[in-house]
Amino acid sequence: MTTGEEGSASVMVLAVSLVVLVVALAVTGASTAIAAGHRARTGADLAALAAAAHAAAGTEVACGAAAEIASANATRVVACSVTGAEAVVTVAAELPRPMAGLAEPRSTARAGPVSGTDGRSS
Repeated sequence: MTTGEEGSASVMVLAVSLVVLVVALAVTGASTAIAAGHRARTGADLAALAAAAHAAAGTEVACGAAAEIASANATRVVACSVTGAEAVVTVAAELPRPMAGLAEPRSTARAGPVSGTDGRSS
C-alpha cells in the first residue's frame, strides 16, 4: 500500500539545506563587509599618524608615508592633506571579488597636535 508521500522527507531536507546555505552566505557577506570597514578605519588612523609624523618634511613626503602605511594595512589612500603639523587622510578598503560591485568602505582620520591647548598634560 502506498500513500504517495514516499521521498517527501528528502525534498524537505533539501529545502531546509538550501535555506541554511543562503543564510550562511548572507552572514558571511555581511561579516566580510564589516571587517573591511574596520580595516578602513584602522588604515586611516595609522596612515594619518604616519603623515603627521612626517609633516615637517612636506606634504609629498608625509602623504607618501601615509600611502606606505595604508598599503601595509590592505587599504589605499584616496585623499591626503597636510596643514602645518596636522594631517587628514582618507583611505578605502577593497572588498573581495564577489562583493566588488558594492561601494568600498572609506574612512577619514586626522592626526596632529590637539587644538586649543598649550601642550601640557593635566
